[in-house]
Amino acid sequence: MTSRRLSALPAPLSTNQTALNGGLEDAARRSCLRGLVGAGLGLSAASALTGCGGGSVAGAQRRPTQAEPGSLSRAPNGEFSVRIGTVRLHGVDLGAPAAPGDATVVLIHGAGANHRDWTFDLAGRLASRHRVVAFDRPGFGRSQRPETDPGEPASQARYLAAAADALGLERRVLVGHSWGGAVAMAWTLQRPEEVGGVVAVAGATMPWNADQTLEYFGVGFSTIGAMLFEKGAAGKIALQKVFEPQKLPRGYARHLGYAGGLDAAPLWETVGDIWTLNAALERMRPRYGAIRAPITIMHGDQDEITPIHVHALPLASAAPHAELMVFKGVGHMVHHARPGQVAGAIDQALRTDRRNRRA
Repeated sequence: MTSRRLSALPAPLSTNQTALNGGLEDAARRSCLRGLVGAGLGLSAASALTGCGGGSVAGAQRRPTQAEPGSLSRAPNGEFSVRIGTVRLHGVDLGAPAAPGDATVVLIHGAGANHRDWTFDLAGRLASRHRVVAFDRPGFGRSQRPETDPGEPASQARYLAAAADALGLERRVLVGHSWGGAVAMAWTLQRPEEVGGVVAVAGATMPWNADQTLEYFGVGFSTIGAMLFEKGAAGKIALQKVFEPQKLPRGYARHLGYAGGLDAAPLWETVGDIWTLNAALERMRPRYGAIRAPITIMHGDQDEITPIHVHALPLASAAPHAELMVFKGVGHMVHHARPGQVAGAIDQALRTDRRNRRA
């Protein structure tokens, strides 16, 4: 069942196919990105990215699809790390072990964040009754990023799926927020037999008009820049933009790790991820009609980062087993604005998977 409720949202924007590469040294990256963020990306796409070493991204090299033997390590608080090839991935494993054959909830965060976006509230609600695994995506939090990898959703999905295998996850209900929604969809396309359902929370899942990326992401880049380069109150004010029209929850910035500012590395990965995303979604979109897993689409009608008419409404039409839930007056951070309803939708996805497998 879908909904057509819409609010007045900005027009969709897009990217040309120029993309960032990883050829610059860290110091050069920091200097260039500070300039772009400080200017709010007030340059043409081509000139701005060329100045930062931009160019066409070569196809991703084939990556390892299995964890290195003996590389999984666990801490008493549920945190873990595992090596996939030369890359070490980090996350947290919470709740009781899933019953044999039952799905585990896998939480995939959005751009510029880390797994703590989930552990601020939602993960704890779910862990009281399910096994829950929240990853730091490659390049974020404490997870490493392959130096020569363009970081597209399909590549990140392969790494995270391999890490899930190492953790012994048999079935997965994938929950992706924002950019993490694209990873959840790519994972489902790659390994449909193990995905019991997808919950896309303000997911960036559909391509947009490729001529307007700077307008679309200009505010986003500036916000991310402020979060990463500013200290204290300034960073919190910038982070508030991600939550609008809701308020930034008390203690969230410190919990996420942004209260004192971060270095340029996550910003570089975020810019690269965003700049390559549209082309990746163009390749993924034609395959959505073949997805058999149920997809729950949860979107706020005031989301100006992943506007509902760009992502949620087209996805609801493209995927045959999709249900759209629209939250009136809610922005991009649906899982913080309506955590109980998001947790309920995840509960339902797990029940549906269990029922479908027993039918």
